[in-house]
Amino acid sequence: MSNKQSSMPRPGSKKAREQGCTCAVIENRYGAGAYFDADGVPQFWISSDCPLHGIHGYNTIEVLDVKD
Repeated sequence: MSNKQSSMPRPGSKKAREQGCTCAVIENRYGAGAYFDADGVPQFWISSDCPLHGIHGYNTIEVLDVKD
């Protein structure tokens, strides 16, 4: 994971919204994740037009240890 990616706020979080994120807020539980996969890793709803997380930003979101 690159430094740029590791500093990226989670989709729907306050920090992400301050940086222009347009991903779902409530559905992503304000950055906590929409749901968890079988391994307990949070998964997120991503807006394709989000400037941070969408197709022009990052296509893959890894679990980050970023606190809002």
